[in-house]
Amino acid sequence: MRRHIGLALLTAALSVLLTGCLFRSTEDLYALPERFPGYEDLTGKRSEIQAGLEMEYGTTVETAVIYSGDNTSVIQFQDMDGDGSQETAVISFRIPGAERSLRVYFLTTQGDTERYEISAVVEGDGTGINAIDYVELSGSGKKEVVVSWRTIEGVNQLGVYSLDELESNETVPVASQLLMTGYSGYSLLDIDRDTRTELAVIRLDPRAWTARWRSTAGRMGCWIGWGPPGSPPASRPWPPTACGSTTSPG
Repeated sequence: MRRHIGLALLTAALSVLLTGCLFRSTEDLYALPERFPGYEDLTGKRSEIQAGLEMEYGTTVETAVIYSGDNTSVIQFQDMDGDGSQETAVISFRIPGAERSLRVYFLTTQGDTERYEISAVVEGDGTGINAIDYVELSGSGKKEVVVSWRTIEGVNQLGVYSLDELESNETVPVASQLLMTGYSGYSLLDIDRDTRTELAVIRLDPRAWTARWRSTAGRMGCWIGWGPPGSPPASRPWPPTACGSTTSPG
């Protein structure tokens, strides 16, 4: 008796769950997501950029793969200037054979219009992007861009870029590079508990580890300690100009 009751309840539950699908129109089942304002302009601009790169380099340009992290979408929307509006779209390309084969384009809407224009480009080398983050590090209220590049040699390279400081070339405004370093690991966190996000970078070799951060004053600093792997070496300040070195100071 209990078995028959159970089967009846299961049948009733399935009929309720399936009704919503079975009696929906074909148009509803296969409808595309609602397009956002400026969709046509943005997709057209993306195709225009890709076609321009293919003409310039004479090769097929691909979408750059972002392998991990919170920002892996083909098109990402960000509030880069801290005004509460996600007015910037981010798209990435890979140009096989080019000297700087990875390009991350930032396209920003102009005023109250729905038209996108290139506001900055981040350039890098490698086969893909491990991860990309957008975070305020300098205290300016505007976000910097943190990119982990996947290189051909298999060595991770970490770059930090400012969209507030641009270097113009013949065609597009290029974001200025604040930091480029190899790394074994990195994290975005509040190191000194001042409610501000800093960037910590760890470099491991048989002799040393290195940690870096973005200070409150907007300058780059680091801690470096020396000792065998697995042991906590004594930490001490290190001049910012020497942060890229893993050579023992003696």
